[in-house]
Amino acid sequence: MRLAIRLFIGGLVFALVPQAFADCPTGAGNIATQAIYDVDKKRSTATELGPNLVQLAESCKDNGYVQLNAAQIILKMHDETNDIKSRYELVAQAWKYLTVYSKLPPKNLPRVSVDGQKFTPHPDMATNIRKMSLNGLLSYDILNVGHHPYLANSPAFPTCPKSTSITDSTAIVEWVQKRGAQDDGKDTGAMRLLGRLVEACKDESVPLYRSSARYRARILIDMAGRMEDQAQALKYAKQAKVDIDAYLAGEETARFWQRKEAEELSTLLTRLGGDYHQFSNSPDIPREDWFKVENLGSEAVIMAIGFALDEKWALQVGATSAVDGHTEAILGVSKELGLIFAMAKKSDHEIKARNMMYKAMKRHSEGRYRRPKTTSLVPIPDYMWSWLEKEAG
Repeated sequence: MRLAIRLFIGGLVFALVPQAFADCPTGAGNIATQAIYDVDKKRSTATELGPNLVQLAESCKDNGYVQLNAAQIILKMHDETNDIKSRYELVAQAWKYLTVYSKLPPKNLPRVSVDGQKFTPHPDMATNIRKMSLNGLLSYDILNVGHHPYLANSPAFPTCPKSTSITDSTAIVEWVQKRGAQDDGKDTGAMRLLGRLVEACKDESVPLYRSSARYRARILIDMAGRMEDQAQALKYAKQAKVDIDAYLAGEETARFWQRKEAEELSTLLTRLGGDYHQFSNSPDIPREDWFKVENLGSEAVIMAIGFALDEKWALQVGATSAVDGHTEAILGVSKELGLIFAMAKKSDHEIKARNMMYKAMKRHSEGRYRRPKTTSLVPIPDYMWSWLEKEAG
């Protein structure tokens, strides 16, 4: 008997009349491999061969290798399709076969035959196909084309999905880092899925399976370091500390979390919970009052001077040319420094006022009094302010 198969995907209908498989046929792995090979060699298109391989996968649900190839050819169909909604649905269809594969007992990839030649598939085949599929789901989620249930906040994983958690976590961190700052603070499928993985795997005894916590910490540290919203940035940094503590499980360092990373997080927490956070949440002191008697030696005024100059130093961030940006920042700092210095000279306590300026500049050079976007910048050159120490006496 022959059975007509129609694969409905996003309004497109892929139809053909393949042989119905009562059971998974002998040599199913070879059939699947040959189909992929023929598409890669442009003997046929994935759209032509895809439905055949889908039918094979439906008949071979216990054959993980066939499930992988069904997902792979559907991803190739995705590349041949222009309609964006159909493209999402093809990725979702590929994910269906990857889910079947992930639930099967792990097996080594079989030796298969293509055009009469035997070979063993690449050992990273499953990982690479899963990453490609997950990247597709993440992309269409952020584009608001389709929201796959796997990227939802719930349900929680009943147990840590050990067979897929590392692949999914690494795919997420690579995807987020590629996106850069454009998704900072947003509720994305990437962060929802990673949160579920962290929660499910945080108590695993093997550090490898707790890696999702380390990956989320890395993402949150990067986000917190560049966000203008300091309250949100501090929240992210604190969560990163929680995640790292879960990953380290009492140890101070690990293979993928050395003292350098620990110091980076510690510095971030200090900065966000310290100078800039304090400056952002303190009442403004009018400039004309900075060097009045009651404010001489005031830490609040010294901080205000530091951040006033840091604002000009930040002019180089985002400049089209690094040279032009640096020049603009130097000029900006020079002008601002001159204005503040003029205020100091007019005060009744010039030496003390200059001493306050010196302290502000020295602390800025040491990494304090920085906005998130200036933390990675080199300090303001010493020659612009070191003379204040001599003047101060």
